[in-house]
Amino acid sequence: MADLSKIKLNGKTYNIKDSTARTHISNTSNPHSVTKAQVGLGNVTNESKATMFTNAALTGTPTAPTASAGTNSTQIATTAFVKTAIDNIPDPMVFKGTIGKANGSGTVATLPTSNVTIGDTYKIIEENKSIAAKNSDTGVAVTAKIGDTIIATATTPK
Repeated sequence: MADLSKIKLNGKTYNIKDSTARTHISNTSNPHSVTKAQVGLGNVTNESKATMFTNAALTGTPTAPTASAGTNSTQIATTAFVKTAIDNIPDPMVFKGTIGKANGSGTVATLPTSNVTIGDTYKIIEENKSIAAKNSDTGVAVTAKIGDTIIATATTPK
């Protein structure tokens, strides 16, 4: 406990000789009934840390650190993080036409093998159409059925 036999006020040291005064100075139980409003804390609620952030309602324009691209965790995703993730999505599918009979019923008769962009998409309109493509998982040649959709996953299909 601090020495309460002396007190310094305005640069001058005073001796405290009265034990009642020393006891009063060391009392931390708010003997003068000072209120939180008197010390500028009138709008502050008394809450424990355990409940302080439970169902917290954020107001104004709250900010948070932006996670690195590709972060996959439970941390908050800021609008900047989401915008970066969306901006980095590969090109979407682009419908290029149909693959059908050589007599002109389709946009093209066979799957193109040059000038292909990832995402180029074709719909099959001829039953059992043999196309120049392989299943990307198995490497097995593909025989397409009417309604099948072919999406380029490489710029040089094999």
